[in-house]
Amino acid sequence: GASSIAGAGQGVFATRDIVHCSEKSNHFSGKNPSDDNTCLEPGTVVCLYPGVYSPGLPLHVHSSADGDSIGNESFYLGGAMTPSGRPAAENAYALNCQETGGYLDGACLLERHNSQQESDQLLVENSSAIGHCVNHGGHQHSNVEIVSFRWPWVLDRCSTQKDGADCFDVPNKLRNDGTPWYLDPLHGKIVRHDFRQPIAHENDSHEDAPSNIPICCGAAFVTLRHIPKGQELLLDYKLQSSPLPSWAQGWYRP
Repeated sequence: GASSIAGAGQGVFATRDIVHCSEKSNHFSGKNPSDDNTCLEPGTVVCLYPGVYSPGLPLHVHSSADGDSIGNESFYLGGAMTPSGRPAAENAYALNCQETGGYLDGACLLERHNSQQESDQLLVENSSAIGHCVNHGGHQHSNVEIVSFRWPWVLDRCSTQKDGADCFDVPNKLRNDGTPWYLDPLHGKIVRHDFRQPIAHENDSHEDAPSNIPICCGAAFVTLRHIPKGQELLLDYKLQSSPLPSWAQGWYRP
């Protein structure tokens, strides 16, 4: 529906009665418990963030680059241009995955112009993958936070449940567009987002080249406090760059 924030367009709202507030939580908030008072409890997963996942630097690059004076960031090439074709600094839908590393590009849902990435951009539809529509509420008004995770761990856990995980539509895909991923500090050569075969160095066939394929990761929005039915979900974008990116100028407030 329409966001409660002026000029923000559409927003995401708590519209489902997930759980009744306990008498204890209502007492804490100063409200009287009743069957009509339903809310989301703190720690509830409310939605997912869709998009293509670009992995961060592999561990062996981190360990090799730790003593280098130019720093780890200089070896990572996967953030210069996002999978949707937008420069990273101007992509409002690029979401950093703090717990897992790397980032998700939700703009892949909006742009289909790069035919080389067609297989990555045709993400499955999932009614819970609406995190890219959650608006900024600032530190004071935010009521959800983002937690990134590794999909295999989640799906393995779901497979032990009654319904299993076979029918779950994962709204994320691993970036596989052949673009540069990182500069290997040991060989001085570029490794690309190309996981059809074990990872190898560009124009190189060293047997000791890393062969591990990155794990696809996702991100979930988790409630920070009790959220009544009908309240808009708001996130603190925590933008720290100065100056702000063009898409945030004129309206962003911490």
